[in-house]
Formats: sequence, structure tokens, C-alpha cells
Amino acid sequence: MKTASEFFDRNSKLFQEICEESEYPTTPFDDPIWHGLLKEAGMKTKTSKEILIDFAKRMTKISGTKMCYKQKTMKSKTLVEEIFNFIKKEQSNTDIRGFIAEIRTISFIFPQEIGDEFTSIHAGIAGDTLMRFQGSLSANRFHIVWTIEPTLPTYAMDDELMNRLHVELRPIEESVLKHAENICAVLSLSLKENQNDFVESIMEEIYEYFHTTSQSEFEILRKLSSIPFVHVKKHNTFVRAKYIVKNVTNEEEIVPYLIQAPEEYAPYYKLFRFLGMTDTPTIQTYSKVLSYFYKDFGKERLDIEQIEQVEKATKGLVQMLQTTMVDESQIDIDESQIDIDNLILMTTDYRLVPSSEIFLETRDDERQRIMKNGTLNLMADLTMFSLSKIQIEEIFMKLPEKFRPIFASTSIHEEVLSPDEFLNSDIADKLKDYLTSEHFIDGILRLAKYNASSRNMQMDESSLLAIESNLKTIQVCIVTNLQTRLSLNNRTLNETEVSKRCYLDKQRNVLYFTSFDVDAVKWLSVYDWDLASAIQPLLNGKIERDKVLTILSKIDLSPLEFSKRLDDIGIPPKNEDGNVSFVPLPGSLVPKDLAEFLVPIETTVPLKSFVVFSDWKYVDTKHQIYQPNTHRYKYGVVIDVMLSHEQNAEYYILNVGDSSPRNMPISELFIIKEMSEINSVTFQISDDEYSHRSDLTLNAAVWFRMNQQPNPQPDEGKRWLQQAKYDFEVAKLTKTMIDAELSKGYNWICIICQQAAEKALKGAMYTINADEVHRVHSLTAHIPEGDTKLLPIARLLENTIESIEKMRYPIYRALPADLYDKEDAQKALDFTEQLINEHMIIQISWSLFTMCDGCPASPPCECQFIAIFCANLNLTSVPDFTNPIGNDSGWDLELHDNEITQIRYGDLKNLKLRKLFLSNNKINVIENGALTGSENSLLVLHLSNNKLTSIPSDVGRLKHLTDLDIHDNPMENMNEELIRNISGSLLSLSLGNDIMTSWPQCLERLTNLTSMSIFSLNIPKIPDDVFNNYSHLNILEIISTNLSSIPTSIGKLLNLQNANLYSNLILAEESFPLHIFRDLHNLSSISIVNCSLRSLPLTFSEISSLSFLDIEKNPFSYVEDGVFDRNVSSKVWFIALKTTNLTSIQRTISNLTGLQFLNLMNGLIEEIKTEDFQNLKKLERLFLSGNPIRSISEEAFMDLESLEWLILDNTNQQ
Repeated sequence: MKTASEFFDRNSKLFQEICEESEYPTTPFDDPIWHGLLKEAGMKTKTSKEILIDFAKRMTKISGTKMCYKQKTMKSKTLVEEIFNFIKKEQSNTDIRGFIAEIRTISFIFPQEIGDEFTSIHAGIAGDTLMRFQGSLSANRFHIVWTIEPTLPTYAMDDELMNRLHVELRPIEESVLKHAENICAVLSLSLKENQNDFVESIMEEIYEYFHTTSQSEFEILRKLSSIPFVHVKKHNTFVRAKYIVKNVTNEEEIVPYLIQAPEEYAPYYKLFRFLGMTDTPTIQTYSKVLSYFYKDFGKERLDIEQIEQVEKATKGLVQMLQTTMVDESQIDIDESQIDIDNLILMTTDYRLVPSSEIFLETRDDERQRIMKNGTLNLMADLTMFSLSKIQIEEIFMKLPEKFRPIFASTSIHEEVLSPDEFLNSDIADKLKDYLTSEHFIDGILRLAKYNASSRNMQMDESSLLAIESNLKTIQVCIVTNLQTRLSLNNRTLNETEVSKRCYLDKQRNVLYFTSFDVDAVKWLSVYDWDLASAIQPLLNGKIERDKVLTILSKIDLSPLEFSKRLDDIGIPPKNEDGNVSFVPLPGSLVPKDLAEFLVPIETTVPLKSFVVFSDWKYVDTKHQIYQPNTHRYKYGVVIDVMLSHEQNAEYYILNVGDSSPRNMPISELFIIKEMSEINSVTFQISDDEYSHRSDLTLNAAVWFRMNQQPNPQPDEGKRWLQQAKYDFEVAKLTKTMIDAELSKGYNWICIICQQAAEKALKGAMYTINADEVHRVHSLTAHIPEGDTKLLPIARLLENTIESIEKMRYPIYRALPADLYDKEDAQKALDFTEQLINEHMIIQISWSLFTMCDGCPASPPCECQFIAIFCANLNLTSVPDFTNPIGNDSGWDLELHDNEITQIRYGDLKNLKLRKLFLSNNKINVIENGALTGSENSLLVLHLSNNKLTSIPSDVGRLKHLTDLDIHDNPMENMNEELIRNISGSLLSLSLGNDIMTSWPQCLERLTNLTSMSIFSLNIPKIPDDVFNNYSHLNILEIISTNLSSIPTSIGKLLNLQNANLYSNLILAEESFPLHIFRDLHNLSSISIVNCSLRSLPLTFSEISSLSFLDIEKNPFSYVEDGVFDRNVSSKVWFIALKTTNLTSIQRTISNLTGLQFLNLMNGLIEEIKTEDFQNLKKLERLFLSGNPIRSISEEAFMDLESLEWLILDNTNQQ
């Protein structure tokens, strides 16, 4: 017998699912008429916590039965629903906590079932193992763990109760990582197009999970980066994040190693970046793509599709290398930018090999020869990517050495096959004279600089000097037959022999030619391409061959015509003063000042080094012209070294400037020992084969010339003059013979006269400066600078005889013998006699030599070229200038920073001045006439910070004065007549002092001023109309004044470019009239430093050309948003807001999209926020030192793509 309380009501859905048949009322009590009685007697009709706990425990038994899984899960589902309802209904009951604590620990729930679309990817972890609430994973996380662990089913989810039931809401990182590994491994191999949308829903949840993972989980992120984690729908694949690049086009993709970031996953780009995605392709991107191809394809020959992929990757690589080289001003590329073991490149026969095994050769002829040999890996032609040959070599030279290809130009050598005996040739000599001439070398250097600037690169002086040295030291040799072949490491490369018309042995700097059958002009017109190819190595890769061709064939042009030719084709001058030729020619004379440093050679000298030799001594003659027993030393360049078989001694083959090299024993050679005057950085040449830094002789020669030291050779000058006199005597005798017997042939007298005059003038130049003696036959080219006597005579002689070709060769209809008559010959003799007058020429040359060699002032003053340095010597008076020197251009005299009190009449009588600097003395008077002699030459006069009470009267007589500085002298007024006298020439004026009480009205006459600086004014206001007449003014400076307002007439300075306001302590923002800058469309630079600005005036927003703004040391604490509007924001590249009261980065700063330099040092900034530097993609240098910065957002600098310097010294971030 059972009591009614032991039965369960059959009408309850829960009881129907859980209870067995024996637990319901039996017949006849199962009839509905008994239901009310049984209920009243205690039959269980409602759930209770005890029933729910009992039923939960029963599920263990149920799960073990043979009942179908669907029925079991239905029972579990019904029970869970009743439990949820019971908890919510009884939540106010105090006993409910105990029930929850017990029920959550009972395993009675079947896990989430894995559907077919999931199992098609991975079988997953499921089964009928019961789960409990506590510690089990929420069904919401099924997508991100199903292959690793089960989750509660969706029916066991209730957001209100999850925490109370201790359900896990987030799986551990290791589980999700392993799950991602499982599905990505499968899908990377077998993803079907119809699965993409379903897979996208799964991956979004996985990405979202890891997107919120802490960056400190480095190991997890590292493992993720090593699996194909990124779903790419358009290619039906999964790839590693490092293969993903955000900003590439479809055409730029190289599947599967370089793929455009999928836009559908844009919210997760930050995660992808942590795993290796980049925003743009980099050098490393393309380097790794090529490395992957190498692993895939090996060294086998590529098929057409593979070649296209490799070419696309190679193109990307070289373009990235080129971009990096330009953006970083040719800074070498670091190994970290490549991050691979080997750089892989493609060969001409379409195979992939490491760069260390591949040869780079850009010269077409040599490429063909290497390909014909067939034993070397030759890099595929990269000119298909719109790169010049020079750019290709420059790009690969910037790589770290381990990644560079083998440069064929330095590793594969070309050698001449047994050259014949050298031949003599006037044409070859002419060609050599042309290639080593100053005007040709100047043209080449102009081309080199232009070529560099056109590619936004700089051509440093050492590179120019290297090219000059290479050209100057060419040895030209003529042979009958010229054949060359290639070799590598002393191993001959077969099938590389070719015949050539010209060839440069770069190792020795010898230029070989086959014998000429036409004159030099015609030869060049036909074979200029051959010669350009031959000499190109001398140019160190700085000029393309076609550029050389533009000037190479112009051998018949004079230096002036040659220079004009360069002007006409748009090649700008080098903008250098004076003689820019620093490298001596082989065979030229060694300066006597360097002779004392000569020492014998004791060790082997490298090829192409300079040495010194003595070809003979000067000795007495019956005319007593030469100095006795004086050596004549010349420069030579080493071409080769050999041993004498007889004496076993070392011999050198030298280029001595002659048609053929000269053999000389080492015992007769010298070098110039190291001189302390030569700084180690004076002369530095980078060359792929050798460095001149060890060439002490060339160091000394270049240093000597760079310091504008003349090379007087009076002994040589006398020899040339003596020969000129002999030639002249021959000319007179020849005329006597022709007059008596022939009546024709006077052209020969003119020829001799030309030779005599040329030798006489070169003799004068040797006496003054042998380095100015040129290998040209022009007479006027050798007139010493500063001479007024020889030049007119030389011009008369040249007008009489005309050209050498006309005198020598029958190139005109009439023969030379018919073109010149007796009268022409007599004139030639007369003019030549005047030119070789020994007394006059020696007097002129020695006086000019004294000018070059001496200094008009005695020590402690010093001279350099036309500058006399007497500054900072504590002088109390002007030193004596005892050498009256005819320097046409005038001297630059620096006497500033001394204790001089007066400039007396006669102090400067011996000097014709160009510039005079007298600032920072104690001068109270400059006597009348003190500047006599410099009225027509003085351009610059600086008198600031002295004790002058008025402008010296001599200033009014300076006809070409352009720059006058008189500030900080106790002057109250200015002489109006004096100002009027200099108003026509004066361009720059600096004035002002603290006793000036009013603005000098006479200054309105200076209408040509381009620069004005106003100092130390003690008046509160300058008249508003003061700048009305200065329409040409470019620069305006107002420094250390008491001005409280800015004159409105500044707004009329339409050509103003720079406005500088320094240390005007009263100037504030209200000092600037409204719209004062609105019409100044040329104003690009403003500096307002150490003033009293509390904010930036809004009138700045009207400066349409503003690019440079310096507002340091002002007490402002904010910048209004409208200061930098759209008209200004893209042009400003420099802003200095140093030492202000700014407490934060002003919002308007982020509008300056063109900003490159931002200085916010020594402010009060405490926080750097994410948005502070948004849009500043061009910012290169950011200075934040000296701010009390407490925090910096992790993404504060994310937009700063171009940032090179970030300075955070003396902040809390150290």
C-alpha cells in the first residue's frame, strides 16, 4: 500500500518527462474523478526544491539507459526550464540560495549538439556526458571552442541566472587557440566557396575574442601569428596574418603570400597588426615573398606563371628600396628592415638563387658576355621596372652587405690581351687633353650634380672630387690591336673575348685606343658611344651614359662655348667660386711649399696613388737665369708595379702626363709625408676599389689647393720666358729670309710669334701660380688676374694672327701662305716683342705673385684669399697695412670685437675694401676721408655696438653700399642728405638704440630696402605709416623694443617673406591690428619669441603662405581653434611652441596636415591623448621634453607614419 503523498501528478509536464509509470496513481485512482481527492490527500502536483534536486540526480541513471538521445535531451531540457522558473519564482525565499548552491553542482545537462555544418569542418567534442552548471562553458561560446570542449546547450542559458549558477562565460585562451588551430588548419586546405558566409560568422566570434585579449599574452599571440588565421573570402582560403597588407590593390596581390586585408574584418585590423599584418608593403614584405617562392620552387627553372609572380615581387622590392633611399636621404638600409636569412633574386635564365650567389651587371655589353659564358648566375634585367642602371646599383648598394648581390663591376675584371707596343698620336694627345681639361671636367661635375638633384639626392664634395681625380689621372695609350676578356678571381671566363675600339683599365686608370684613322672630332662623332661606355666607370655610377654623350663629342668647342652648351641644354652651374679643380694633373709641378715634406718611398704604393719624381735640376746657364741646383718636382700616378730582373728592385710605371707611361725605380720616387695641417676629414673619397684617404701625396695636393694656396714656380716661369725669347729671335731671322727670298710663308712667322707669346705668358703665370697654367693655346686665357698691361697687347696679337688652324692648315679656299702677308708678320713681331719684354713681364708677374703669396696685414692678423682676419685680438687701434695691392675686387676686412676707439684718416689708405666689419668696438669717431679709396668698392659696412653719435660722413660717399648696420650706437638723429646719397644702392639696414626718441623720417627715402632690422627702441609706438614706401622689403626684424603695437603699414609690405619679433616684452595679442596679414601672400615665416602673447591672434589664420611659425617663450595657455584654418593647415611645416603655459596639446594642431617639425618643450602638458596628433602623417620630429607628462595614450602616435625623432627627456615618461 502507498500513501497519496508518494504519487506524482500525471498532468505535470515535468513529472511526465521524469517519473516512471509506478510513480503515478494506479487503477482505479488514475481516473480523473479521484484527482481532487488525491491532491487533497497529499499527491505531488507542484515542483519543489527537493523534487528538482531529486530529478536532477535521476538524470545520471537516465543517461545510462538505451533511450534515444533526443528523448534524453528533452527530459534534461524540461528539467532545466522548471529549475529556471522555480528559481525566479522563489528568488525572494531565503532558502533559494541553498538550492542554487546544490543544483549547480549536479551533472544533469546534456552538452550542446554539434550540427552537420560544424562537423563538416571538424567533428568536435560532444557525446552524452552530463554537464553541470558550475564551471561549464556558456552556450554563447560554442563557436569558439566546439572542437576542444563541450558547452552547455542553448536551453540551459538564462542571462539573469548565469552568474548565480557559476557558469563560465569566457573560455581560457589556450582552448580558443587550439580550437582556432583546428579549424584554420582544415579550412586552409579545404574551404569551399559555399562555406564562406558560415565560416565568416564563426571567425568573427574568434577574432572578437582575441581582439579583447591582453597584449601581455605574448605566447598566445605568437602562436596565432604562426597559423593561417585570417579568412580571405575572395580567395577561399586562410593565410597567416603576416601575408596580409591593408593598403594594396587587387593587382598588387601575390597570392598566397601578399593579400589585401579583407574589408569584412576591418574591425579586427588591430589584432591582425599584432599578428604581423602591415598597413603598407615594406622591404621585408617583398623580401619574404621571394623567400617563400624559393622554398616552394627551389632552384628549378620557373614556368610562365611563376615568373610573373616572382617579377611582381621583385618589382615591389626594388620600388620599396628606391622609396626608402629617397625618403631617408640615402641612409643605408638596416638588416631589421629585411629580417630574412637570404635575399632571393631571379636570374636571367629564370631561376631563384640567394643574392650572395648572383651577379649584378648593368652594362649591356658585359651582360651579354657573361650570359655567353653561361657559368655564372646573372641577375634578371631590372630596367623593365622603369629604373635606370645607376638607380639599380645605388639601390642594391644600400642593402646590408650580407644581402647584396655580387657586383660584377668590382668582382669580374676585364683585362687587355697582350697589348702591342704603344704608339704615338697627336690625335690621342688631343683627346687626352680634352678629357682632362678643366672645362670638360667641369661639365661632367655639373652633369653629376644635376643628375643627383633631379632625383632629390645630394652630391657630396668627396664624390665630385673622386670623379675629378679619375678624369685628371687618365693615361691614354694607343695600340694597333685591342682585345679584352673577362676573369673572376684570376680565372678566365671562356667565351668572353671581344675586340674593342677603346677600353678603360679602371684598376690602373689606363684608357686604351686602337690607332686613329681620322681626326679626333670625326672619331668622336662616330665612336662617342664606345668612349662614353669606356669612361663611365670613371664617373663612379653618378651619370648615365646617354647624359655623358650630350657633351662628349664637343671637343672642338672653346671653354666658353662648351659652358654655354651646358647652359643651353639646361644643366645649371655648380655655383662655386674660383678654381674648383683640386686634383693636380700628372706631370704638373709640385708646389715649392710642399717640397720640404717629401720623403722617399719605403713601402709599396697602391695603384692609382700619386707620387712625386724629379725629372731634372735647374742649373746655371751663361745667362744666369735659373737658380742653381734646384730640383723640379712633378706629380706622377702609379699605373703598375713591376720587378727588375737584373736588380730585383721594384719599378713603377707612372702616368707623367706624356703620351706614353714612364718606368721609374722606386729609389727615385717620393711621397709627401703626413702634414699636421691636413685635418683627417679634409679629403675623404668613397670608392669601391680604393680610398684616397691613405694617399698622403694627393691629400697634401688637394689640401693645398682647397685652401686656395698659389703654386708659384718662378724657375719654371723663367725657363718658359727664355724659350719664348729664343722663338722670337727665330721668328725675326725667318722674316729676314722670307723678305729676301720667298715673299710668301709669312704665316709661319705668325705661328712662331704665337708660340713665343704663349710661352711668355705661361711663364708669367708659372711665376704667379703654376696651377693656373692651362693646356690651351689661347693667349688671353693666360693673362694673370689683376694685370692691365699684357691683356690689350695679347688681344691685338690674337686679332692679327687669328686661329692656329688658319695659320697652319689649308682649311680655307686660300692657303695659309696667301692669307698672311708681310704687314701681318711685322705686326705679329711687334706685339710679340712687347709681350716678351723681360723687364715688364717679370715685374708684373712678381708683383702679382706677391699679391697672391702675401697678406697686406702683419701677424697676428691672418689672410685667406681676399679676407683679412683681425677680429677678437684686443686691438686698440687699426693695424698697419703696408702692402699697397691692386686687388680689383677689393678686400674683406674683419676688425670686429676689439678695443678700437677711432678710425683715422689714412688707417685704411692701402686697402681697397669690399666689406668692412667694425662692430663691437669702442669707436667714437671715424675721421673724414677714412674710407677714401673704397668709395666705388665698399658694399658692406657694419658699425653696430660702438659709441658713434652720428653716421660717419664718409658713408654718404659710398656709391655701391648695399648693407649698413648701425644699431646700438648713441645716435638720436640721422643726416637726411647722407641717407639720400645711399638710398639708391642700400638694400639692408639695421638701426636703433635706447636713446632714440622718435622715428627718423628721412628713412622713408630708402625705398629699395629688402631687409630692415630695428633694435632697442625705447619708444612705445612707431608711426603707422612708417612702412608705406618699402614695397621691396622681404625681411623685417623688430628686436628688444618697448613697442606696444605693430604699425598698420606692415600690411602694405606685399613682398614680405619673413617677420621676426624678438624680446619685445610689451607686445601682446592685442598689439596686432585686425587683418594686418591678410594681403601678405608672400609671408611664409613668422617668429614671435620672448614676448607677451597670451593667445595666438586670429589674424594668423589669414596668412595664406605661412609655413614657419616660432612662438617660443610666450605665456599663452591655449590656441583658438580657428587660428589654423583650411587655407593655412596644409602649408605649415614648422611650429615651435616652446616654453609656454600650454597644459594640453591644442586641438587645432591636428589640422596641420603638412606639419613636419613640432616643438612643445618646457610647457605644462600633463597628458597625451589618442586624438592629439591625428592626421599628422608627415610629422618627422616631435619635441616634448620638459613637460610634466603623467600619461600617454597607447595610440597617441599611431598616425605619425613619418616620425623620426620623438624626444621625451625630462618628463615623467623616462
